[in-house]
Amino acid sequence: MRDLGIFLHANLTAAIAQYWFDVDGENFPAGFGKRALGMVWGSGGRYDTWWDRNPIYVHGINFLPLTAGSLYLGRDPAYVRRNYEALIAANGGPPGLWRDIVWMYLGLTDPRRALAELEQSPRYEPEFGSSRPFVYHWLHALQSYGQVDAGVSADLPTFAVLLAAGTRSHVAFNPSPSPARVHFSDGVGFELAPFEQKVVSAPAERPTASR
Repeated sequence: MRDLGIFLHANLTAAIAQYWFDVDGENFPAGFGKRALGMVWGSGGRYDTWWDRNPIYVHGINFLPLTAGSLYLGRDPAYVRRNYEALIAANGGPPGLWRDIVWMYLGLTDPRRALAELEQSPRYEPEFGSSRPFVYHWLHALQSYGQVDAGVSADLPTFAVLLAAGTRSHVAFNPSPSPARVHFSDGVGFELAPFEQKVVSAPAERPTASR
């Protein structure tokens, strides 16, 4: 069950990166001129959604639902910035709709900027299912720990690695009732008690695995 889940997650996130976002610039047709798609089929895609062509929805629908499992969206921070700037340009300025969703996405590449925009709109209404504390926590965590470091993997599926100012933070959660040890590909490893989550930081000079 675990291995099937890992296989499905790996394939799904790769498909999102290549066919909804085209992060490597190899799949969208020449001259298309868009950074993302809102609708994808086996024979093509459209810069649209089923209900509205508003750029906020076309881009934002690909960010939802934003949870702790959404860090895969930040594996290429440079693309996150390009996609965000394309959204703002298509919208003719900062969003009035789904602002918290867009801020949380921006936080994957520039949390300081996202926090500045949040502070300018203290009375915003969060999207249904979200909350102001969640948005606040997400952005401040990214500001503290940095961007997703996709070059480091682990032998425990419930992990994350973030990089900021030369420090790499290794996050792991043990979902089992038994003690566990997690090993990261840059050589960091540590023990986890049953149901424990831990963050261990280390200098980023250690080598990383190739992507």
